[in-house]
Amino acid sequence: MKIARVLIGVAIAGLLFACKPETQEPAPQPTPEVPETPQEPETPIFPENPLSTLEGDIKVVFSSDSSLCYADCFGDYYHTGNYMWGIYFQQYTTKEQLYIEIMHPEHIYEIPLGTYTASDNINDSKVLINGGFDEDGYQAYSWYTRLTSNDHSGATAPVFGGSVTIEDIGDGLHKATFDLIDDKGNKITGSYEGAMILEDFRIN
Repeated sequence: MKIARVLIGVAIAGLLFACKPETQEPAPQPTPEVPETPQEPETPIFPENPLSTLEGDIKVVFSSDSSLCYADCFGDYYHTGNYMWGIYFQQYTTKEQLYIEIMHPEHIYEIPLGTYTASDNINDSKVLINGGFDEDGYQAYSWYTRLTSNDHSGATAPVFGGSVTIEDIGDGLHKATFDLIDDKGNKITGSYEGAMILEDFRIN
């Protein structure tokens, strides 16, 4: 009889243990996101002997009735895998000119759209190559030029920073917006809105 009671007690204890709810571990709490601190734009280091002859900031509006724009495609001119485009703006009234070289990743023959940021690295895509001189001592890459006129003295300035944005505005027209600086820190801003004449100089 005593053994039977013991067996019954063991069975009841086993049932109670089997029915005991499992202890659940607390759900892990998500780690709070720390907002990123915006990086301050790097301050450009200007050369001790700048090439620019500008005396201050300028704004150039290449109006369609007194300006022309050529978009020249040179293909993979620098053998970097990117297409190089030379885009030339000329304002007849003020005798101002802006020539920029940009690197586009797509090998297509149509106006290269997008924003191009000034850089010395011609191996990158979506960049505008800073102004300088080639191995023969001639102006190369991206420059602003103002010819001497009755209203203005002549001036030249290499592009040293900033960007250019090119947009398709429909009806075969395009808009280019300039937000550049030269190697003195002078701002070269302005825009062009009108037709861009495509020219094909691809050799590869």
